[in-house]
Amino acid sequence: MGSSPSQLRLGSTESRGVIDHPQYRRMLFRRFGTPDMFEWDAIRPRALAPGEVLVQVRFIGVNYADIIARRGYYKWAGRPPICPGFEVSGEVIEVGPDVRIGIGTPVMAVTKFGGYTEALIVPQEHVFQLPVGMTLREAAAFPAVYITAYHSLVEVMRIRKGDDILVQAVAGGVGIAALQIAKHYGLTVYGTASSDAKLDYAKLFGLDHGINYLREDFEAAVQRLTGGKGVKFVLDSLGGYGLRKGVRCLQPGGHVVTIGAAQIIPPVQFRLGEWARIIADCCVAAFSIRFISWSKTVASLAYRSYCFGINCPICTASSSVCSQCTAKGQLSLRFPRSSHLETSPPPTV
Repeated sequence: MGSSPSQLRLGSTESRGVIDHPQYRRMLFRRFGTPDMFEWDAIRPRALAPGEVLVQVRFIGVNYADIIARRGYYKWAGRPPICPGFEVSGEVIEVGPDVRIGIGTPVMAVTKFGGYTEALIVPQEHVFQLPVGMTLREAAAFPAVYITAYHSLVEVMRIRKGDDILVQAVAGGVGIAALQIAKHYGLTVYGTASSDAKLDYAKLFGLDHGINYLREDFEAAVQRLTGGKGVKFVLDSLGGYGLRKGVRCLQPGGHVVTIGAAQIIPPVQFRLGEWARIIADCCVAAFSIRFISWSKTVASLAYRSYCFGINCPICTASSSVCSQCTAKGQLSLRFPRSSHLETSPPPTV
């Protein structure tokens, strides 16, 4: 691009030399809108600080939050220009001082935006070596959905064997992760989806009772399936009227965790009086996962028998997600290995 290259210090103990670093690309948008707002931008990584790692990105995870950020409905993203992306996978190509990860190590990494890039600087506590058997493609789609599901069910709900739960959008990324975790802990799982095909897919992962909400009112279905008792837990990703109906599916003293608002994008007002009625009937935990807690949860999930050691029911791989059978609601994209910024088209996101 004509600009002089940045200088990156080698961070290994063997060398503290200075090298010219190549130019990389990232995808960003300068205006909110449709996917064609994305454009390529050229970047040169800065010098690494102590404890930092430079990852060459091979795959990126694409999440619903990325989409609503592009549309302008995700306040934590700030104002454009924005490079979205929470999770990547690739290889370590540079390390700063005091880093324990070796160059060439295949890793997954989590970041608060900035993941749609060919090279990413991240603190080493947000970088994790892949467990045996996990591919780079799987790794890119692993952290966000499993962190959300694990934190919701295990840390917030405190699920126990014998409990039951309603998982909204059970065939999506978080939905499948929550379903797997719930079944591992011995829960009965009720799940909603918009088609029988999605429910059939979720049943491969252990779904006990599927509800096609386009054909049957899910609130009435839950009451019918539980004999009018309701469920102890609801994992809500809908917001709005879906959340209200989900609350009415709870047993007395039940617990709902809301992790999204798919039904109210664009945002609409949720009246305070509605919350007052909800809180009077049940325990509600509306939360936002703090980025600082990601590292602990990723390590716990990834290295504890590779997400509980559940075999993929589709290809029988000894993992809960695999390159052929990644949950329909979660997507990983390969970043093209090209240095031609002007001619290489961006991947479809």
